[in-house]
Amino acid sequence: MMRMQPSLGALTGLEAALAALLDGVVPVAPTLLPLHQTLGKIGAAMPPLVHAQPTRDTAKTDGWACRALDLAGASAYSPLPLTAIPVWVEA
Repeated sequence: MMRMQPSLGALTGLEAALAALLDGVVPVAPTLLPLHQTLGKIGAAMPPLVHAQPTRDTAKTDGWACRALDLAGASAYSPLPLTAIPVWVEA
C-alpha cells in the first residue's frame, strides 16, 4: 500500500515545477537519414523537393480538390467559406 505524504497546503509554483522538470534536458541533435530508414521517425524539417509531389493532379475519383489548410476547423455543424475556388480533378 502506498503511503501519502501529508499536504503542506501549498502548491508548487509553475516556475519551480518547470525548472525541476526541465533540469538537465537538452535538445536532441537532428540526424540525416535516407528515406527508406525513416519509417516511424519524426521529421524535424521538410526535406527539399526537386519537384512537386505528386507530379500531377491525381484523385481516386472525380471531384473537387481543396487544400486541407482551407478546410481546417470546418465541420457539418460549423462550415467555413472557402478562401480559394476549388479545382475539379478527373480520376
